Amino acid sequence: MGLKDGYVTTTTDAGVTQNPIDASWGLKSDGTLNTALLTDFASRSEHDMTVGAEQVAVPFYGRPVTYSYWNGWRSRGRPASARFS
Repeated sequence: MGLKDGYVTTTTDAGVTQNPIDASWGLKSDGTLNTALLTDFASRSEHDMTVGAEQVAVPFYGRPVTYSYWNGWRSRGRPASARFS
């Protein structure tokens, strides 16, 4: 939808390539929480995605990004696109 509306759009799997409903992806092999991976899933990947998208958008449009919007979540808890104008 963002592209149709003229926005730069991007998406991320937050570093999780398995089905997020199966929570085993957030565990280490010994069964303890993988806090680094959970931090990546919760925030770091969205930040890195946003920084990268802005770096691509600026030279294309010839001006800094004015606004950045988070567009929610897709099915099964996967992040949807962030939109920029």
